[in-house]
Amino acid sequence: MPDVEQAGGAEAEERSAAAFEGPTAWDLGAVRTSPGRVRAWAGVLLLGSVALLAVAAYVVPASDRAGNRLGSHRQIPGLGPCGMMVQTGFPCPTCGMTTAFSHTVRGQLGQAFLAQPTGLILALVTVGLVPLAAWCLWAGRLPAVQIPVLTPYRLCLAMLILLVGGWAFKLFYGLATGSLPYRPGSSGF
Repeated sequence: MPDVEQAGGAEAEERSAAAFEGPTAWDLGAVRTSPGRVRAWAGVLLLGSVALLAVAAYVVPASDRAGNRLGSHRQIPGLGPCGMMVQTGFPCPTCGMTTAFSHTVRGQLGQAFLAQPTGLILALVTVGLVPLAAWCLWAGRLPAVQIPVLTPYRLCLAMLILLVGGWAFKLFYGLATGSLPYRPGSSGF
């Protein structure tokens, strides 16, 4: 009897230790889900990505005489100026995202980078999601791909680093070129 208890205790300890380690990779091929569920999520992702890119194509990228690549979002009904920009004269972490998407769908990657580096990366990811979602919708399954270093935690951390890094770039670039701090009345923003 003691051998069984010891073996059971060792197994429980291993399961407990494994639960705290968490996943070391996203193995999309190991995800078990029905084709209908995959197609539904792929359809939502495809429609969302296409809609986002369509709005970016509709919006004309903004640029003022001072070199600010901000304010494109104001062409979308109901969106006002950035509150942080108006109050402090400095952009918020997401300032320039709409402009970056708008430049990206037009193939103006350099302008998109200057508008918001993170926006350029997210726009390129969105463009890449269109064929991926279309394939998943057609095949009814997720691709059998293993991403060895990407976990949900690391993905969120990478997004945070990209957002803060893009914001820091906007601040340093704006200060270096003299387009920041923003002065009300200096542009149509």
